[in-house]
Amino acid sequence: MKPETVADILVFLDFISWGLRFVGLLLFGLMSGWLTMRTFTQAPKSWQVQAAATAVILFIASAMVNSPNPAAVGAYTLGAAAGIFIWGFNKDKG
Repeated sequence: MKPETVADILVFLDFISWGLRFVGLLLFGLMSGWLTMRTFTQAPKSWQVQAAATAVILFIASAMVNSPNPAAVGAYTLGAAAGIFIWGFNKDKG
């Protein structure tokens, strides 16, 4: 194969890997938001569990700031915010 073809394949694979990382962290953020809101809407409202869930979601977001991929930080924070808004304003609280 020509070097240009190999370089094009590597660029394509790099693009695919960034897209998969974005989607994966978006879903991880969405589930983090769901888990945080679930601790606030479940019957045994223990403030320790609520504080721990909120601290973990904020810790993960702040730890990702040092990530070399800004799309990863954006995907996680968008997913977490969407999860909190979706399940935070849900009428049946489930």
